[in-house]
Amino acid sequence: MRIAANATLLALLLALTSCSTGEIFVLGENGSRGNTAKGDRGDDGATPLDQALLLLKDLAENGETELQRALAEETVARIEDGDVWIGPVSDARGVDLWHMCKDIVPDECGDRPTDEDWRATPAIQEAIEADLDGYQWGNRLYFTGSDETDPRKLAATLVHEVNHVLNRSECYYYDDYETHEVDQTGAFLEEFRAFYVECWLNRGAKATPEACREHAVKTMDELEYGLTPDFETLMPGELNPLEQIAEELVESRFWMEGSFGYLIPSWFQWPEDFEPCD
Repeated sequence: MRIAANATLLALLLALTSCSTGEIFVLGENGSRGNTAKGDRGDDGATPLDQALLLLKDLAENGETELQRALAEETVARIEDGDVWIGPVSDARGVDLWHMCKDIVPDECGDRPTDEDWRATPAIQEAIEADLDGYQWGNRLYFTGSDETDPRKLAATLVHEVNHVLNRSECYYYDDYETHEVDQTGAFLEEFRAFYVECWLNRGAKATPEACREHAVKTMDELEYGLTPDFETLMPGELNPLEQIAEELVESRFWMEGSFGYLIPSWFQWPEDFEPCD
């Protein structure tokens, strides 16, 4: 599932440089012991990822709401505990690389590889790296960073992407894994929830179910996801399905059931494994 540079292509994840719209939190400038994945480094030697993790740590301590603090704290915990792997797109191999290929040049990929070290042809690899800002599959996040990456936007992107990992979004996004035919309703819900959680992180005390619901829908429209969900199959007879989904995601009394997934990537809710769901 992809974070595409071309937002008109169906994608699971938002473009890295467009991940956060509207209000963004303002955090302190203390030192960080963040993940040391590859990336461009600033004058102090810190990568954008280091800086993004620092911003989340600051927010975990100083956030305006309990939910905002929990989102920041648990996202950092999952990354620093190694529950999420982060690396460059160029390092992708095997089935992860094949899934990238199916989203970019689907007719050039051949059959799904069994070799975990499978590599694409130079032409396919070049096309993938040119088109993708990033990709997520299982608990692996692949990014293409630069010295222009805004750590604040990257912090929100990490919360967005870790939410996809938490909910095993790749298991609900496609009707057909071999062709990558998208499940319109499942994909919409996975994207809606991830943009919704960004809003609760970014807006702090100003976040409400209504405001964040509108934010999520507006952002998906602006990025031209083009998803057409059929809520009747998901919630028969429900007159206001998105209102219900938005309410249940933030109401703790619904969290055990998790009908529409989870917001906080706590260890208690974390997947037991990341075995292939396809």
